[in-house]
Amino acid sequence: MTTPNGQGAARVGLATCAALPGGDKDDVYLTEALDRVGLSYSWVEWNSADPATLHEDIDLLILRSPWDYPEHHARFLQWLEALQVPVHNTPEVVRWNSNKSYLLDLASAGVPAVPTQIIEDPTREWPMPEGFAEIVVKPAIGVGSMGARRFRSADLDAARAHAADLIDSGRPAMVQPYLPSVDAGSETALIHFDGVFSHSITKGPMLTDEGQRPLVDDLYVMENIDHREASDAQREVAQASAWRRTRRYAPVCAGGPDRRRRRHPDRARTRTDRTLAVLRLPPTRRRCPGEGHRGSAMTGQDPKMRSS
Repeated sequence: MTTPNGQGAARVGLATCAALPGGDKDDVYLTEALDRVGLSYSWVEWNSADPATLHEDIDLLILRSPWDYPEHHARFLQWLEALQVPVHNTPEVVRWNSNKSYLLDLASAGVPAVPTQIIEDPTREWPMPEGFAEIVVKPAIGVGSMGARRFRSADLDAARAHAADLIDSGRPAMVQPYLPSVDAGSETALIHFDGVFSHSITKGPMLTDEGQRPLVDDLYVMENIDHREASDAQREVAQASAWRRTRRYAPVCAGGPDRRRRRHPDRARTRTDRTLAVLRLPPTRRRCPGEGHRGSAMTGQDPKMRSS
C-alpha cells in the first residue's frame, strides 16, 4: 500500500479520543497486522489534532475509537470534513450514520425497522407507541447505551422529561418501543466490510430491571457479546438495506469498542483481515491451536466479537 501519489509506504492514522490514547483493547490485532506488513501507523487524538496539518504526518485515517464524539458532534464532523487525507469511513457516511435518524431513511425505503420517533423540540408532547408495555428513550446521537433509559407505558411524563433533558443537552432524542424479545437476547448485528457480509454477533439486553451495566472508561456501557449465525431472514433484511449502505459506506468498517466481557482473537482477527483486504494488504497469519497471542487466553471461552 502506497501513498496517494504512489511514493513510499502509506502512513496510517488511527483515530481515537483523548480518553483512549492507544485505542481499544482489541486494536492490538490491527496494529500487529500493520507492523507485520511494514506499514507505519500512529494514534490520532481527534480532540487535539490539527486537521490543517495532519496530512504532514499521515496519508489516510481510519476511524477506530473516537467514542466521545456525541458530546462534541458538530465539532467532530467539522474536524473530519477539514482533513486533507482520505478518511474511512467518509465524513459523509459518518454524518449520516452517527445520527440514528438514519432509521427513518431505512424505513422510508421499505426496510423493516423498529418504529422510531426523533424528537427535537423539548416542548413537543409526542405520543407513546401503541401496543407496547415499555419504551426506550435515548440520544439520537450517542454510543454504547449512554443516556438510554427504559420506561413503562404508564410513565409517559417521566419519559418525556428525559427526552427534554437530552434535547436541552444539545442532542435530539429518539423514542422506540421496547421489544420484549430483546430481553431474550434476540438482537443480532450483521457486520459487513466493503459491502460483503463478514459475520454476525448477538448481545445481551443493555437496559435491564437490575440497572445499568458497568461503564467502560466512562465512554460506553459494557456489553456481553457472543457469536451468532444470522438467519436467512436476517440476511435478507441486511440485503434490503444494502442500497443505502453501499451507496454511503466507505470500504473500511470503523469497528467498535471493546464492550464485551470476553474476547475471541479469531473473530477480532477476522475484522482485521477484512480491513487489510480493503486496503489491498495480505491477511494476518492464523495461529495454530495453542499458539499464544497477546490479549487472549486459550481457556475454552465462547467466541466474542464486537464491530459496528
